[in-house]
Amino acid sequence: MDIDNNPKVSSVRPNRNGFSHILDIIKAAFPYLDSDSQQSVNLFIKTGELMDAFQTMKQKSSVTTLSLKKENIDIEALLTNIRGVCYDQERELIDMFLNFMKAKSLYDTYSAFASTMASQSGDSENSDGSSGFGNSDMMEILSSMLTPEQKSTFDNINTMFSAMQ
Repeated sequence: MDIDNNPKVSSVRPNRNGFSHILDIIKAAFPYLDSDSQQSVNLFIKTGELMDAFQTMKQKSSVTTLSLKKENIDIEALLTNIRGVCYDQERELIDMFLNFMKAKSLYDTYSAFASTMASQSGDSENSDGSSGFGNSDMMEILSSMLTPEQKSTFDNINTMFSAMQ
C-alpha cells in the first residue's frame, strides 16, 4: 500500500522534536499492552512528558516570572478553597483565621459607619455629655467576647493584617 494514498498517514512531519513523536507512538500503543507492561510504560510516558515540558520551556526565548501582588490575592477565597482538602486540625485553624477575617471586616465596616455618623452629626457627644459608641468601645466589646488565647491570636493576626496594608 502506498503511504501517500493512505489518509490516516501523513508524510508531513509536524514541527515537534523527535522525542515527542516517540512518546506519541508509545501512547498510541499503550492500550494494547498487558497490565504489567502498562505500569512501566506509564512511568516512562509521564517522565517523557515532564522532559518534553522542560524542553519546551528551554526553547522559549524568555520565561516570565510569577509575580504575586498582595492586592490581587483574595486570602479569604484562598483559605475557603483549600479548607476542603485539609485535615480536621488544619480545618479548625483555617476556620479560626476566616472567623477573625470576618470579625475584622465587621469591625472595619462598623468603624466606617461610626466615622460617617460622627461626621454627619458634627458632635460626637450625647446630650448627657458622655462620648458616643466609638471605635474603642466596639473593640472592647469584641475583645471581651474572646478567650485569652483567642485574644492573643487575634492581636497577632491584627498586627499581621496591619503590616500588610
